[in-house]
Amino acid sequence: MITRKRASSRRVKRSRVRNSSCGVKKSVKVLKKTKTRGSDSRGPCKSNKARKAASKRRPSCETSSLCEVQIIGTDRHRPRPIMTDSDGRLVTVTIPSRRSRILFQEEAFLGLDVTGEILSLPMQNTATKSAVSYAVINRGDYPTLVMAEISPNSIDFSVDQQEVIAPQSMRVIVPNRFLKWTRLSLTAEDGQGPTQIDVYYQSQTVG
Repeated sequence: MITRKRASSRRVKRSRVRNSSCGVKKSVKVLKKTKTRGSDSRGPCKSNKARKAASKRRPSCETSSLCEVQIIGTDRHRPRPIMTDSDGRLVTVTIPSRRSRILFQEEAFLGLDVTGEILSLPMQNTATKSAVSYAVINRGDYPTLVMAEISPNSIDFSVDQQEVIAPQSMRVIVPNRFLKWTRLSLTAEDGQGPTQIDVYYQSQTVG
């Protein structure tokens, strides 16, 4: 009876030594339970090493060129994959921008003799103009009242703005409000005159 007890104690010690080399401090009974749950017959240490080796053999996206990523876009109707070239770079399409044209128009009214009576210049169709201006130069010796007038029907006009141009000076008159027709009217201030006036009408159309 004494000999059998010593033999059993030696077996327990050997099993504990094997477990401590793997870093697992468990008894013999615990090891038997883990084996019944489906552990590897080669022991827990060998199964762990096998799992690590298998994970190293599996390719990852960091080390393998077999991994692919697909980017999906939309054409406002349904999803579509993004196109790439042979090197895997995104294919871009350059859409040409529409170049806008600027149409310029000018008309000069030079050497006008302005007196105490109102002098109205020919009206301009400014329906499609994006910018309209009148440059008024008073080359005479008397101040002149200048009025920018607008009309919806080329018959009835209303004063949009007005300004007095001093002798030997220039001012730029720009209508503030929009109507289809625009014209400039001039008269000598306080009935003085005559005085000489040059007017430059200029407009721009962006299209």
